[in-house]
Amino acid sequence: MEHPGIQHLYKFYSFNTNSLSVLINRTIWFSKPATLNDPFDIDIDFAYAVTPSGFNHMIQVLKMQAGISRERADLLSQLEKEVPDQKALDEMTQVMTKKFRDDRKDWGVFCLCESYKNILMWSHYGDKHKGFCIQFIRNADNKLGDLEYTRPISYSCMYPSPDLWSADGLERIYDELFFTKAKCWKYEKEWRMLNENGNIELPLAEFASISGVIFGLNMPTAHRETIKRILSDKDEIEFYEAVKVTNKFELDIVHC
Repeated sequence: MEHPGIQHLYKFYSFNTNSLSVLINRTIWFSKPATLNDPFDIDIDFAYAVTPSGFNHMIQVLKMQAGISRERADLLSQLEKEVPDQKALDEMTQVMTKKFRDDRKDWGVFCLCESYKNILMWSHYGDKHKGFCIQFIRNADNKLGDLEYTRPISYSCMYPSPDLWSADGLERIYDELFFTKAKCWKYEKEWRMLNENGNIELPLAEFASISGVIFGLNMPTAHRETIKRILSDKDEIEFYEAVKVTNKFELDIVHC
């Protein structure tokens, strides 16, 4: 497992019906990109120009894909013999870009965080410290520990501009579209799991398991007790609370 030092990932919640569903129904919600709070998130425009040589390279990449059908291979071979002119390639790029933009609107995103002590994360996503945080186990046996499903976000000052037709173009587009954000978001230390469909609730057991719940510094006692009752039969889940560190701008997390 890559990043073995990261054994848990965290998700901050406000106390409401939707967030309690994670604990009651053991499900997680994958949001569509349009509902995320960063207007650039999964909405990056790629500037690239298709050239005849780049087109030929892409044909070779597609022909080498595993499991390619005979019909598709024949079509690619025909395209290889009849390379479009530059005008046709420009039109093709516009069509592909539009389809790419339309398709990615329907993807689902589940966002997590490396740190449970981040004051800003509690403020922004944990209802001003009145909410709670779920601790998910990350290991080699679940999808949180598999970089094919869940990856850390890269933060950059530069706007991405990968070349679709380069040797690593497809992989770079995937990384820079779904896993790259502006550097101002770096404090979040975000990790992200993707699903091909968004606005969907899926069983938690398919992805990970819960090992702990952290109550926010200002979470009302009644809300804490509600969560304890919901999880009263789950002895493997431990309860923690956030407290202020004396004479420091820091939070500590202690067992209740």
